[in-house]
Amino acid sequence: MKKPRGSSFLLLALLMVPTASAFADGLKLDQITASLLKGIQETGKKRVAVFDFTDLDGNTSLLGKYVAEELSVELTQSANGIEVVDRSHLSAILREHKMSEQGLTDPATAKQLGQFTGADVIVTGSLTNVGDAVLIVAKALSTDSARIIGASSGTLPMSSEISILLKNANSPSAAGDRSTPTPEGISENVQSQEPSHWAETFKSKCAMCHGLDGLATTSMATMLKVPSFKSPDLVKAPDSQLIDATKNGKGKMPAYNGKLTDAQIKDLVAYIRTLQK
Repeated sequence: MKKPRGSSFLLLALLMVPTASAFADGLKLDQITASLLKGIQETGKKRVAVFDFTDLDGNTSLLGKYVAEELSVELTQSANGIEVVDRSHLSAILREHKMSEQGLTDPATAKQLGQFTGADVIVTGSLTNVGDAVLIVAKALSTDSARIIGASSGTLPMSSEISILLKNANSPSAAGDRSTPTPEGISENVQSQEPSHWAETFKSKCAMCHGLDGLATTSMATMLKVPSFKSPDLVKAPDSQLIDATKNGKGKMPAYNGKLTDAQIKDLVAYIRTLQK
């Protein structure tokens, strides 16, 4: 199984079971990829855009982003002449045109997305908690008609980790509910907000991989080989380097340009500095 793409965020205490390898081995997308590819190739289409998977109400989750990233990699490496649109641009396109993943199957929306992204095919899907597993349903839709040209399903064994990842990605509870005094170095606009608000961005965007303490001892950090913020290289790195990595992404870390403002990214780096003391 290939290593997962993207970054998701959770506290070490919630990641003791299952192990990182168990999580990676549990997600099998080969069959889903093959089924989607068959339908795509039969129509002669080549350019594919993979959007975040949602629950049945259209809500996104960390797991939905993870599955979409993995499926993008599977399709890219299929060696079938398929070109996958860079996912870092898709969220920006949806925001710019005031769209959501929930309406992707609408014919008018599908056609517009085809124009905006240059994609012939949209891949979308749903994640449903069925008790002891998560049901994954994936669909490939032609952008010229929103007609389903490929579909498949699979299951992911349920675990405490998967349950947390299924929570809404925008919910602070997905990363814990711990508060901490405001440290020095955080900008005045963050200090003026509600207690512990300054830490919420880090907890919701970074803590699953880097850990709440920044030491990168989570199972996801092991899986993705994430360095500790206290490593000599990161301690010596200038703020501009950390800001650039956060804004534009680096390696398996996703870009947060468009998701966080420049001021929020600057505050996030200032908070990271407090973890290095």
